[in-house]
Amino acid sequence: MLAPLISVLAAVAAPADRPNLVVVISIDQFRSDYLRRFEDLYLPPGDARNPGGFRFLTEGGADFINSAFTHVPTETGPGHAVIGTGSCPSLNGIVGNEWFDRESGKIVYCVSDPGSKDVTTGQASMSAKNLWTTTMGDELEQATGGASKTVSVALKDRASILMAGHKADQVVWYDRRSGSWTTSDYYAPDGKLPAWAVEVNGRRIPDTFKGKSWTAALPASAHRRTRPAENPSAPAAFGKTFPHTPRQDDSFYDDWTRTPWANDFVIDTAIQALVSEGLGKDEVPDILTINLSTNDYVGHWFGPNSPEVLEISVATDRSLAKLFQAIQRALPRGLQDSLIVVTADHGVMPMAEDWMKDQVRGGRLQLADLRTPVDTALKAGFGEVTLVRDFGDMMITLDEAACRTAGVALDDAAQTIRDALVSLPFVHSAYTARQIQEGDVGGTLARVLAKSYNKDRYGHVVYFLRPGYIFGSAGTGHGSPWSYDANVPLLLLGPMIEPGVHVIPAGPEDIAPTVCAALGITAPNGCVGRAVGLKRN
Repeated sequence: MLAPLISVLAAVAAPADRPNLVVVISIDQFRSDYLRRFEDLYLPPGDARNPGGFRFLTEGGADFINSAFTHVPTETGPGHAVIGTGSCPSLNGIVGNEWFDRESGKIVYCVSDPGSKDVTTGQASMSAKNLWTTTMGDELEQATGGASKTVSVALKDRASILMAGHKADQVVWYDRRSGSWTTSDYYAPDGKLPAWAVEVNGRRIPDTFKGKSWTAALPASAHRRTRPAENPSAPAAFGKTFPHTPRQDDSFYDDWTRTPWANDFVIDTAIQALVSEGLGKDEVPDILTINLSTNDYVGHWFGPNSPEVLEISVATDRSLAKLFQAIQRALPRGLQDSLIVVTADHGVMPMAEDWMKDQVRGGRLQLADLRTPVDTALKAGFGEVTLVRDFGDMMITLDEAACRTAGVALDDAAQTIRDALVSLPFVHSAYTARQIQEGDVGGTLARVLAKSYNKDRYGHVVYFLRPGYIFGSAGTGHGSPWSYDANVPLLLLGPMIEPGVHVIPAGPEDIAPTVCAALGITAPNGCVGRAVGLKRN
């Protein structure tokens, strides 16, 4: 048994600067401007012996200031699929957090897998089954004959799964019903959680915060740069302004994820996995992926200009420092043996009321604002027959059977919908599937659509709202191709990385090829990104 192992180690034996451990951290909904807006409140950069948080990366590593996603929708599922695969929705199949499946007539969640079972409840669970391409972890497992370890930790199942991929060793996510880590038998065929997750669950960490409140930690002078939301969607019991107290009922474990304590919970769990699994301690490289979902939960309720987003961003800086210090202690040569990547899965739109108050064009919409004129146009053109099967996320799907029965050509119905949409003052543009397939798309969105359109999982018409518009009566969201949703950080740190500010266009699709190049393995099979930031030999 020793000879095969020696062979594997020899195959991946690396130059001195090849990382033994790759750590990819996605901070959910963390817009790139947060790095600069709050910089004075972040920890000092420190050094490898005592690293800080964001400034340790921005001042010591590579900072790609023109980093952005080039797909839609800019959501958690697609964003993490891009991070893990270096691919895009047109290739990897993750076209949204969910999509309408034309064959079954049902909404499909991006990581749902009825064939897998939750190891704690036995109910249908989650996997990477819907992801069509490999991830950087999959390729590392392949290159090392399974000798490497890929571990993923996140509150959100879709974040943990889509960064890790198909062949990951250990993938866990948070069960907000019980306040515990869980996984599926897709990743744990023996039906058991990793021992480190069992140990963390046994400590019942969320429960220790019952009755406690999240209070503002920064001085009032720091909050002068914020703009409290005029229409926060937080429940009154949680608090529409500081302090915020998780409700003491069935909502507790959900509310608790909207506090800095939850981010620390994720980081502490990841550190437990790092130490327990001995990640990065031998010459077979390992990958650890982490998502901090709390920033997204807070941002949706309070908006990017709120005191809450300021506070959670600064708290996240402290959490990262804790992780970096743990890596320094755990690895034989500390951070010198690692490649650290920090990014986000998407940005976020400001509260619509903020822009409206400043007399910037924008506003809140209800689905009826879009559906009613579409239905009116279809009835005017084809009579009293229901031709639309689903009004989805930036796309509309026709009922193909109904169109056949009514003798309506799909292309004609789609063109009617498209014409109705572009006549609306809040719609920027709309395209039929035929237009996209034939390349009849011009302007700034041509590249976005080319990377996003998936003939198997898209509807018959795709549309984009103008900047500043959003569906919903409260809170805020993301999903558009516009800068506030697309611009995210890309920070790299490691001995193989060229430090400094990089102005070349880059983005999260470049993470997987960069990691794979640093490890000396092939990029994922659907990769469209490129390796960036590596030192020249």
